[in-house]
Amino acid sequence: MNSLRLPFLLLALALVPACLTNFGPAPIENVAWHLVELFGEKVAVPEGAEAPSLRFDGASQTVTGSTGVNRINGGYLLDGDALRFGALATTRRAGPPELMELETRFLQALERTQSARLDGESLELREGDTVLARLEHP
Repeated sequence: MNSLRLPFLLLALALVPACLTNFGPAPIENVAWHLVELFGEKVAVPEGAEAPSLRFDGASQTVTGSTGVNRINGGYLLDGDALRFGALATTRRAGPPELMELETRFLQALERTQSARLDGESLELREGDTVLARLEHP
């Protein structure tokens, strides 16, 4: 009887690593997301300007992107739908007043973010039940 258990035990031990394997990145990772709505208002980016954007790198747990004027770089923690950004570094270029205001508000939204929710093709950054920002990928 013991000789029959050994092959099953070996098979079970061989399957354990497969069960522990990460099944790939979360759906929001490794995709370019572009800001379309901020604090309930549609984002209007002037012609020729860059739209604020984010890209989550699942392998390094870093987020990169743009505020529309400056580059963003930092860490994030994604656990289920809970999402928190670490300290975000930005470059320090100046831009037109309307884009600098958009940058300030976008960074405030990222700082307040507590969770993320996919809604069709859009990503909502949320604080409680409030949608702080909505991003889409082309």
